[in-house]
Amino acid sequence: MPVFLKRRQPQVILPPGYTRTEYTEQYSVLFGRYGVTDYKPCALTEIICDTDYKPTNDGTFLFGCRNTDGSRPFAIASYQKKMRFDYDESTEYFDSVPSGRYTLHIKNRNVYINGELKATVGYSEFFELSRQNVTLYLFGCHEGSKHAATDPSPDGTKMWSFKIYEQGVLLRNYVPCIRDSDNMPGWYDTVNKTFVDL
Repeated sequence: MPVFLKRRQPQVILPPGYTRTEYTEQYSVLFGRYGVTDYKPCALTEIICDTDYKPTNDGTFLFGCRNTDGSRPFAIASYQKKMRFDYDESTEYFDSVPSGRYTLHIKNRNVYINGELKATVGYSEFFELSRQNVTLYLFGCHEGSKHAATDPSPDGTKMWSFKIYEQGVLLRNYVPCIRDSDNMPGWYDTVNKTFVDL
């Protein structure tokens, strides 16, 4: 009788100076930490994130960005124990709360969790015709100025992977790791060969 072996998925090899970890975890002492990417979302943005972010009673963000005045957001957030997707002038709350580790997928103004549709936002002329003015933050929301962030993810939030696509092209592939030189946790982008610290 033939024996069929399951092929192992290729393991991402990081360059010298970085040690891969299973996930990156949010932690704080007096304030939350967050990762500053160089990516600006648009209508073509597709995100696949493997996480265990849970809704909180206070406002928090898994990732996001918006202008200084709070306009033009693109974010996954929570408030009063409900998760939501902020997309320009639309805010859509999910119909249920995920539990445990799950895959969150944003594509074509839809949000899926483990393949199940959770929210759909309306058409936005801004996002259909242009790109966001500010870059995306991980574990927090970029507030428009160079370094400002708000409402970071709660302690214990984990992220196993974070990928950004446009029209099927992988633009960012953030792999959890430690920078060996200073033991700094963060993500290594295997597409652009850059490190985002936490």
